[in-house]
Parts: sequence; structure tokens; C-alpha cells
Amino acid sequence: MKLFLKILAGIVGVLVLAVAGVVTWATTMLDLNDYKADIEAQVEQATGRSFTIAGPIENEIGLDTRIKVTDITLGNADWGSRPEMVTIANFEVDLKPLSAVFGSPDIVKLHLTGVDALIETDDQGRQNTAMTPAGEASADEGAADTGETHGGGHGGGSGDIIIPILRDVRVADITVTLADAQTGESHQFVLDELTLSSNDPNEIVPLSLKAAFDAVPITMNGALGKPAAISGSEPWTIDINGDLAGLVLGIGGQIENAAAAEGIDIGVSVKSAEIGDLSPIVEQFAGQKVPALGPMDLGLKLAGDAGDGLAVQDFAFSLGTDALLKVDVVGGIADAMHAAGINLDVAVASPEIGLLSPIAKDFSGQGVPALGPMDLNLKVAGGLEDGVAVQDLAFTLGKAEMLTVLAEGGIADAINQAGIDIKLAVKSPEIGTLSAPVKEAVGQEVPALGPLDLSLAVNGGMASKLSMENLSLSLGTAKTLLVGASGRVDDLMKASGADLGVSVDSPDLSVLSKLAGSPVPPIGPVDVDATIKGDAGQPMTINPFTAKIADSDIGGSIVLDMTGATPNITARLSSEHFDTNDLTPPSEGGSSAGGSSSSASTGGASSDAGDGRIIPGDPLPLDGLKAVNADIEYKAKYLMAAVAELTDMDLKVKLQDGAVSIEPLDAKIGGGVLDGAIALDGSKETPSLNINIKGTKLDLASLLAGAGFKDKIKGPIDLNIGLAGAGQSPRAIAASLDGRSQISLYGSRILKKAFEEKVGSTVAGLLASEGGWIVIDCMVFDYPTKSGLMETKAGYVASGPITVVTSGEIDLNDESLDLNVKPKGGSIASVPLVVTGTLGSPSVIPDPVNIGVGILAGVLTGGIAPALLAVVGDLPEDHPCQASVKRSQEQAEQEPESSTGSSAVENPVKAIEEGVGGALKSIFGSD
Repeated sequence: MKLFLKILAGIVGVLVLAVAGVVTWATTMLDLNDYKADIEAQVEQATGRSFTIAGPIENEIGLDTRIKVTDITLGNADWGSRPEMVTIANFEVDLKPLSAVFGSPDIVKLHLTGVDALIETDDQGRQNTAMTPAGEASADEGAADTGETHGGGHGGGSGDIIIPILRDVRVADITVTLADAQTGESHQFVLDELTLSSNDPNEIVPLSLKAAFDAVPITMNGALGKPAAISGSEPWTIDINGDLAGLVLGIGGQIENAAAAEGIDIGVSVKSAEIGDLSPIVEQFAGQKVPALGPMDLGLKLAGDAGDGLAVQDFAFSLGTDALLKVDVVGGIADAMHAAGINLDVAVASPEIGLLSPIAKDFSGQGVPALGPMDLNLKVAGGLEDGVAVQDLAFTLGKAEMLTVLAEGGIADAINQAGIDIKLAVKSPEIGTLSAPVKEAVGQEVPALGPLDLSLAVNGGMASKLSMENLSLSLGTAKTLLVGASGRVDDLMKASGADLGVSVDSPDLSVLSKLAGSPVPPIGPVDVDATIKGDAGQPMTINPFTAKIADSDIGGSIVLDMTGATPNITARLSSEHFDTNDLTPPSEGGSSAGGSSSSASTGGASSDAGDGRIIPGDPLPLDGLKAVNADIEYKAKYLMAAVAELTDMDLKVKLQDGAVSIEPLDAKIGGGVLDGAIALDGSKETPSLNINIKGTKLDLASLLAGAGFKDKIKGPIDLNIGLAGAGQSPRAIAASLDGRSQISLYGSRILKKAFEEKVGSTVAGLLASEGGWIVIDCMVFDYPTKSGLMETKAGYVASGPITVVTSGEIDLNDESLDLNVKPKGGSIASVPLVVTGTLGSPSVIPDPVNIGVGILAGVLTGGIAPALLAVVGDLPEDHPCQASVKRSQEQAEQEPESSTGSSAVENPVKAIEEGVGGALKSIFGSD
């Protein structure tokens, strides 16, 4: 608007100067139409824009001079959205030229009507108000208008102020459009009419204004005081009342010396019958609604000198009603120009904070619980330079039968959140009484855990050190959940300098289901105790730490170091007895340790990626590995893991800059020994994985105890796994694996009923059984792997009189199978089979050449031992399977190939195919 008025004033000024320039021709009647071309050329030269006066110039030159010009156009920038920047329908001025010689210029009439102006900025930031005189180098078109004028004018020197006599000023039908292509915003100011009139500089000037900004109505009426008083000869008064879209405005008072802006004494008032009525206007400009909180009343007085310090006195702001929410602010500002010497008292009160819930939901989607009355009092003092302080803070919320919150203290520097000194106390006789109002407001229930008693003090600053002192917390009861804490934390932001005692006791954590918003399993009883200590600026130590969860226990020490750029955790933990089922109890109805009991169809397992593949192709979640460093040691005399039952376990985990290693991984499984190491390096651009695990004489019953096979399987197992790969996903790592996987079972037995439940009775009929047990006399598999290609080096199974030889490949690059299975002996038909397809959808057909490992692993282990994993190929001479392998090889060399013979299985192909499908699904977790 300032730019527009400057341009408009320039145009009018040219016309007024043209009038003044011909005063000396007062005795000669001139026709300015003869000079129209010269006037247009001068404006074009000054602005660099086209300028036309399409209408006639009416002029009367003399002691009473009158000029009227119509249909004026100033061109737009060449990049503008329309050819014209400004059009003026009518400009008329009547004046007495000689009055300027003898005193105040006497402007009898000044009328300006029918103006249409466009002030715009293009998508490159260029403004059409930036003009360059013709023939001069173009200025930076993207620079903002500085407000400087071209072509001289009066300097800043001293001199008497010349006050004109404004007898009849009328500005009407003015439209100014503001458009910004960079933001896409467009606004429009429409001035319907502005009138000023005065017959003498010593007379009060009446003012009348009617306008609108983006259809928001603006009206102003009143008086501006005597024009002559602007010179400072006497006080200049002002008395204006108006209406801005429902806001009633009032400005009244005087300035002792208007020329020097000294002795200001002006009162300002702003009122609204309902502040919410401003919502359509504010939403139009700021995209934000105004809540319907009730009436608003603002009053203040501006006093003093603009140069030496302008004060805001008698500031009084009131918003809302006692029935809903009432806000009162009183006080003043000693130096408003520099925001110094602030002294304001603030009071906020509500009879029931829950009454604000509909408003809060409308604005944020979050309700406010009906917790009771709220009362806030504080003082705001200081200034921007020295710091704005919040003093004498006193906050209360709630009612004794439900919840009470008390806070007191202050903040020395509220803007920078420094010098915080606040005490807080929260109490409730039963936290569950909050459930109804909280659920009504936010849809969340609160469990009836018992009483709450919390008190603490917070000191310091957010940017420096924020400490918590005198913490005392008690929540709940021993019958539900009892949480206790006491002590202090020297630096909350860095989690250092602590001296805390923490305890948690509960007979059953399922009581937290309402609080969590979802079912919490019935874990318990739970008993946790910890002492947290640490000096300021140093890591915090949790020692001792003890926890009992049902029959499981864990304890030791934990060091939490938050002083560096990356948090670091060091833990030394141990357990006498720990069962992971105590943390994740089975769902209602129990879990099926043996997996699906159906006889399985021909496959078709679904893939995470939807392309039929089983190994996930999603990127590994490696970012979390870089968020923290850790050094954790854990020992357990007895550990029931997800599947295996281990004793004398020794585990060390190190995580550093995204690389995690588990070494050693030592444990006893039954009478056997397991040792190994696993490393995943997520710090590399392409993450790498290394697995080295060796197991000797591991007890199958203990290995699979967690899967429900504790009393359903017998015998030892040896395994040796050494694999390495790299990739961004499990699928990519599998496709790059190099190494070897070996496994051997001997003298093992599987309960026939459990086996049938796993892979079906048809498959069970392929193997020998004794006394209700499936017989596995010997099983040996050995898979060297190169770039994801698993090639069968050794594949052999002996089950009573039945032997099976395996050969072929498994390609993890595309999960394809190319395996051959050749059974012999017993009552089954010696039908060579080939296994093709994929891990997700295997296919078994008769073939006289090869026999598949996927079938055998599925058939013989029923998904209990991984069919596509470790197998021992290079057996030591004293291995129990050596003799069986040799006998089988000799028998295979001596016996002729035959595809005939009686069989107890009507369709071995279908049986094995069903077994493969069920086994693979079990191995890879597909349903």
C-alpha cells in the first residue's frame, strides 16, 4: 500500500507541479491539451513506462486555477500480468496559486476517483514498483522497494512546516490488488470513499473513511485535529472511532508537539462482543480460526516521546467469561519502542477446564478432560534486552476427589527458557477416577491402579542444564501396580548426575492394558528395583539392578552415557533362571509348537514382497544400530530361549557405529556344547553378515524344547555353520552367501504322533518306525555355498531298512530348487524323484535321476531342524554315521536299479510333495 500511495502521489504531484508551473501565465489562457504529449513524454522518461492521458484536459488558469484530467494510464512492467499498472478515471484539483506565496496553500478541491492499481511480484521476485528512468541502466529488478524517491524533493534540513488548507478532499472508488506469484497469494484493498474537509488550518479536520480489505469492512469516522497544530505550535488532537470487521476501535487524545512527536498522550481501545466472530477474517488471512471464548476488551494509553521512550500505560486486556474461561492482563510497558520495562499481571481462570474440550477438539482434534477448575496467576517483567521473566507463577488445576495439580515458581528468561525454578505437585486418591473424563476427551482409558502422589522441582535452562530435584513418586498399589521413585537428576537433557531409586511391583502387567490402549499379556508377578547414580557431566550407573518376572530373574549393572554425541550403554547382566516365555506368554488356547497339523498341500507359500519369494526383500532396519553404542555381557545358568533350552550360557554383544557383533555365543544344550559368533556390520555402505556356529552332540530334546518337542524327540545333533554375505536386505545377503553348512543326526527318534501332526501321516509312512517312534538312525547333509548357490556335497538318511541319497542345488538368488531324492529299502517303492520350483512353491515329480534335499529335510525333520541349513559332510572316522554310510553305499553299488516293488505308500510322490510343502512352510514361517 505504501508503494501504491507513493506512485499515486507521484502522478498527482506531476499534475500539481504542472499547475504550479503555469501560475506565471495567469494572465494568459493556455490550453494544456497542447502540451499533453510533452507531459506524457516527461512521465515516460521518469518512470520508463508508458503513460497516456486519453481524456481531455480541462483547465482554467488564474487566481483561481482548476485542472481536471480523465482517463489516465501508467503501463506495467514488460513481464506483468496485464498491460496497465495504474488507471485513473478522474483527477480534479482547484487551488489558489498565490495563497502559497502569502501563507498556507489553499486547496479548494482535490478529487481522485476511479483508480485501479496492480502491485505484483513475479515468480522470480521482481516487483513492478521498481522503475528505471528511460535511458538509465536497469536496477536489480529483484530488489525490494526502499521507499526512496527520485528527482529531489526537500532535504532533511530544518524549516517551517507548510500546512495546506484542505477545503474539499475526496478519494473514492479506489481498488488496489496485491499479487505475489511466488507465494500464490492475492489480496485486494477497496477504498469506497475517504473525505477530509477544512476551511482553515486552525479548524478541526473531519474524517470519514469507508473501505474493505479482502471483503473485510473498515469504517472510520472522527476528526484529525487542526492542520496548523501539526507544526507544533499547539497540541494536535485526534478523535477517531471505527469498526474493523466487528472490532470496535477508538483512538483519542493529543500530541503536544506533533512535528517532534513529543508529549504523546493518546488512548486506544479495541472491543469485540464475541472474539469468535473474527474467525472468518483471521482464517482468511492466517488460515487459523479464532475460538468463541466470549467478549474481548483492550484498552491502553500511549504516553511520552517517540524518541526518548514511548510508554504503554494503563494496559488492560480482558477476554472471555467467568462461566467458561476468563483471561485478564493489566500493567504497562515503560519503553514500548524497545520492549523494555514490561510489567504485566496475568490471570487465567476457568470453573471447569473440560468446558474447553469442544473448542480444543475443533482446533487440534484433541479434547480437554473435565478435571475441574483451573487458576493461573503470574507476572511478566523485564524486557527483550535484559530478558523477559515470568515471576510469581501460581497454577492450580483439578479437584481433590479426582486430581489436583499445583505448580509455583518462575522463569528468569522465558524467551530463552533459562532460569527455570518451578515446583510441581500432583495428587490423586485413585488414578482410575480420571478414566471417564480422559476417555471422553481423548478416547483413552486410565486403569484403576490406585493413588498417585508426585512432587518434584525443576531448575536451570533448556539450553544449559535442566535439573530435577526432590523427586518423590508413588503410584498404585501392590495389588495392581506399584511404581515408586525418589531422588534427583542433575542434568535431564544429558541424563547425567543422578541419584534415584526406582521400583516397580505388579502381580500381573495386564492391568496396563487400558493405559496402553491394547492388550498387555498377563506377565507377572513383576518385581524390579534399581538404583541410578552418577556425577554431573558423567555417565549414569544403574547398580544394583534386579528384576524378577514370574520365575525368571535378571540382574547386574547398567551404565548409561549420554555425554557424547552418541548414547552409549554398558551392561553386565546375569540370570540364574530365565524363560523368555515369561515375557511373552502363549496366547489363550496355547501355541502349537509343532506348527500346522494339516498334511499340507503342494505349496504356494506367500511372500513378503508379493512375488512368491520367501526370503524378505525389505531393507534391513540399520539406522537404529547407529543411534546408540553398546557393550553388553550376559550370563545365564539356565535360559529357555524361543526354541532351545540352554545352560551355562555366555553371551557378549557389542554395538559400535552401526556394527554389531555377538561373540562369544557359548552355551550347553543337553550334554552338548554350542559355541559361535555372529557379526552384522551396518556401518558399511553394503552391510555384511558373518555367521560361525559349531555344535557338538547337542541334545535334540533340549534344542527343540521351546517348540514343544521336549519329550517328543531324542538323540544328538552335530552342526557346523560358516557363512558370510553382504547386502541391504535379507534377500540380498542370502544371494551373496559364501561358506558351508553341515548337519548330522544319529541314533535319533521322533514321536510318530508328533511327526504326523507336523507333516501328515502319509509322509510318516515313508519312514521306519518302532514302538510309536520314527527312526532316524543317521542323517548327514553338507552344503558348500558360493554366491548364494547351495550345492549338495553329501546327503544321506538311514531310517531302519530305508536309505535315501540326496543330490542337487538350491539357488538362493531366485530361491529355485533343483534337487533329487532316491529312496531304497523297506516296503516303499524305489521311485527316484526330482524337486523343482521354488522355496515358496516346490514341485515333486517322478524322475529316475536325482532326489531332493528339500524333501528329506522336510520329511525327516518335519521342519524341526532347518532342512536347508547345516549338515556334516566330512565325517570323522569314528562318527556313528560312518558305518551306516559305508553299508548303504555298498548296498547301492551291488543292488540293481528298480522302480518296482510293493509299497505301503500308495502315492510316494504325493506324500513327499506334501511333506516338502509343509516342511518349507514351517522353516520359513509361512502359513
